[in-house]
Amino acid sequence: MIKGAKSIEALSNADTFVFDKTGTLTCGELEVISVESYSDDWTEEEVLNLTASTEEHYFHPVAEAVVKAAKERGFVHMHHEEVEFIVAHGVKTEVKGKSVVIGSRHFVEDDEKIDFSEHKDKINNSLKNGKTLLYIGYDGKLLGTIGLSDELRENTKESIAKLKNLGVKNIIMLTGDTKEKAKLIADEIGIDEVRAELLPQDKAKIVKELMSEGKKVAFIGDGINDAPALISAHVGISMSRGADIAKATADISLLKDDIACVVEAKEYANKTMNLINNNFNATVGINSCILAGATFGLFSPIVTAVLHNGTTIGLLLNSIRGVK
Repeated sequence: MIKGAKSIEALSNADTFVFDKTGTLTCGELEVISVESYSDDWTEEEVLNLTASTEEHYFHPVAEAVVKAAKERGFVHMHHEEVEFIVAHGVKTEVKGKSVVIGSRHFVEDDEKIDFSEHKDKINNSLKNGKTLLYIGYDGKLLGTIGLSDELRENTKESIAKLKNLGVKNIIMLTGDTKEKAKLIADEIGIDEVRAELLPQDKAKIVKELMSEGKKVAFIGDGINDAPALISAHVGISMSRGADIAKATADISLLKDDIACVVEAKEYANKTMNLINNNFNATVGINSCILAGATFGLFSPIVTAVLHNGTTIGLLLNSIRGVK
């Protein structure tokens, strides 16, 4: 769904495509592959149940994956107080009068000031194994982590290659993953540049930075925290399974959950603008010849009128046939 002619023109001119990784280059269907408890008083099942209890009403791919895993292992609900959702960071609540914070490393370590030093080796080993980690803090300490994985879409590499064939000069991936993991993914699918270990607010800054360098930027995302970048870019494209705010702020909304649709949209934009430019050039060229012929007496007024109107009708028919 393309929201206006300006979006077609902007997409046709776009020479830099910026992809948020999760939910665009990847399927966005996260799966829990490990649970680690850093406390002798908590089992892995209890850590998972605590996390699922807190996040069961939070409609986010990470939360949905955690709840699904807990149910598969015999979910036992833990009573908690009201949950506070911090967009693009995590959640906070209380259990048995003690604080619970669950979310990204930046949120738990930097914002909530929970010390990670004692468990850095375990965390680094998990990250080296390619896991995406969800961090759980309890009573001011790091209680454990939940490891998740997300598969690349089967046609991601093919779609990236097609975009380059359509004239896209720069393809950039944005992710909160470690630089090592991000580079492995980028090398696998042919991404030109990677910006890793990002905070949610960094995406819009990077888009604006690229635009200030003179690049024509298309941003592709699906999350709530992608909305500022979708608005900032010359053209924003939202995935079909994205958050409502992402769809609302995007210039183009995909109606099918397939990254190949990004390629298709670029193809249509290119062909549409080529058709417009060809018709314009034909109009100027043909009408100039008709005018010159009439000026030098080669065409009578009637012939001139027929040729002019015939040209106009022909170009209109060429326009309404659409692009293939």
